Amino acid sequence: MDDEIFGIHAVYEALESGGRLIDRIYVSKESGVPKLRSIQTLARERGISVRHETRVALDRLARGNLHQGVIAIAGVVAYAPLEELIKTPN
Repeated sequence: MDDEIFGIHAVYEALESGGRLIDRIYVSKESGVPKLRSIQTLARERGISVRHETRVALDRLARGNLHQGVIAIAGVVAYAPLEELIKTPN
């Protein structure tokens, strides 16, 4: 199950803080907003997939939510490596 983050400032803050595990980001092809370039740069630095979509596609993904040209898909649960889960305390 995924969780969506809508809007320029919300997505930027989620990337900047690193508090949420973000799987991918959808960005409007038509937008020239400078903050969207910052979002794309941060995402790529963190190895997060950035997909460029039409505004119509983003509207459909947003299901009525205000997206401002950007939607982040965040994992609901952060996964830990198996080695970390089976560590025994010293």
